[in-house]
Amino acid sequence: MYLFEDFITIQGHKFLVTVDPQGYIEWDDHEGRLRHRHPGDPKLELRTLSGDAQARRRLANEQSEYVIRFKLDPATFEKFQEWESISAAGLSTFMHENELDSLLEQIFWREINPYLTNPLVPEA
Repeated sequence: MYLFEDFITIQGHKFLVTVDPQGYIEWDDHEGRLRHRHPGDPKLELRTLSGDAQARRRLANEQSEYVIRFKLDPATFEKFQEWESISAAGLSTFMHENELDSLLEQIFWREINPYLTNPLVPEA
């Protein structure tokens, strides 16, 4: 279970972003993984769930290349906790969504983009 889970698109690259209750954030370039996956293995996740050890190793290798995970600083984690409470109560507003998008973009450019195989160039 995640405290936060959503997709964010930056310059045409769609990432699944999750924050777990322990304060770790994960950026998964799932579409990138699928684009570069061997065409003969489209159901890798299903094979992994069924207990296939080889599939588990392949998926782990794939994720190590396309997923970035790290611990959030306490202040940022607290913001995600606040947003989760607001969202769960049905009180989310356009302002909250904009603030969240802005924070995710800042995290992307500071913590994610430098580690991409092909970093994006910030738009002027």
